[in-house]
Amino acid sequence: MIKHFISFVGGCLLTLLLGGLLFFNYSDYRGDALLNGWVKILSPHLEKASLNYQNSQAIELKVSRQDFPKVQSLFFGEGGSILLKGMDNKTILFFYPKIKDGKLNWKCIATNKLDKVGNYICE
Repeated sequence: MIKHFISFVGGCLLTLLLGGLLFFNYSDYRGDALLNGWVKILSPHLEKASLNYQNSQAIELKVSRQDFPKVQSLFFGEGGSILLKGMDNKTILFFYPKIKDGKLNWKCIATNKLDKVGNYICE
């Protein structure tokens, strides 16, 4: 009887452990997929802004919050920076312009966790 109880408890603990590992990996995947989707949506706008900058020396972006899935906030900062914040308050994407030799390039910092920041290549 005790042998069966120990087997049952061990099986439950193993199931909880594996379920927890799968859940955290899935949430990382979801956050990464969301960030990649935002980058794909924003990339053509950034390329257009870079081309326009060569002619006008001004940074102009025409995007709205409705262009992005699962975005709670979209902020435009002075100098052309862009901040996207997800519905979960953990997913954040920040683009900022870098002007070098008269050309406008974009850099970004992104995270899908509150305690981890990763760099995405946005050039």
